Amino acid sequence: MEEERVIDDLVLVDSVTGTDVFPLSRSGSTRRSTALQLASYVIQLLTSGSPTALDTWLEIVDRLEDDEDALAGLVSDLATKAPLDSPQILGNPTVPTQTAGNNSTRVANTAFVKTEIDAAVAINTLTAKTTPVDADQLRIADSAASNIAKKLTFANLWSWISGKVLSLFNAGGSAPVYACRAWVNFAGATGAILASGNVANVVRSSTGNYTVTLTTPLPDANYSAVASHSAGTTNNGATVSPINSTSFTVITSGNGVLADPLVVAVAVFR
Repeated sequence: MEEERVIDDLVLVDSVTGTDVFPLSRSGSTRRSTALQLASYVIQLLTSGSPTALDTWLEIVDRLEDDEDALAGLVSDLATKAPLDSPQILGNPTVPTQTAGNNSTRVANTAFVKTEIDAAVAINTLTAKTTPVDADQLRIADSAASNIAKKLTFANLWSWISGKVLSLFNAGGSAPVYACRAWVNFAGATGAILASGNVANVVRSSTGNYTVTLTTPLPDANYSAVASHSAGTTNNGATVSPINSTSFTVITSGNGVLADPLVVAVAVFR
């Protein structure tokens, strides 16, 4: 028996015939098989499960040659299939919606993504912060940039709001604006309120003497009030004297003496 030889030492043949013999190992012993036997085994593996009329390569080739439309259809169908490596899918493909919280390499459709985002930013699940600081941030959709998500700090938000407030009051420059904290128009003869804001009542104590009580107290009594009236006389006067953070007195006069005007107007600033 010819001794075993290293495969690199063997002569390379140009072609193989059905009677050529190949060594093989089975159950620990060395055996041999012809090329025809090996080919038949491979074909059997490839056509396993095929119908009897198509269980050989010759039958498959004959069928394709007889039916050119089938062959063209097969080629056309194969051209539309995406490759396994980095496929480019066109149109609107759909995939199953994954279960909530899935954290794997599975494909996620838009329904799954939206559900996860909604759950992540549900407002009622967030911890409340009662005192924001300038560095805190808000998430916004930038309408000037196709609604791309951006962040806005409270400092920038406050600057924007301040500018809007100044424009509402037609106030220019950098000087601050102080709001009126209370105001009232009342009848001088009776103290009856004609219109007001943050004023609970007006009591006429005597001629030209009134006590005004606020609905919501001011922080303290260090406020400033401006009063005016229409008495139909000359040398008209109106003064305001704070009593406390809740009330103040208004004194009105005409021609140098206390008088009940037709209408008294008061505005309070703090």
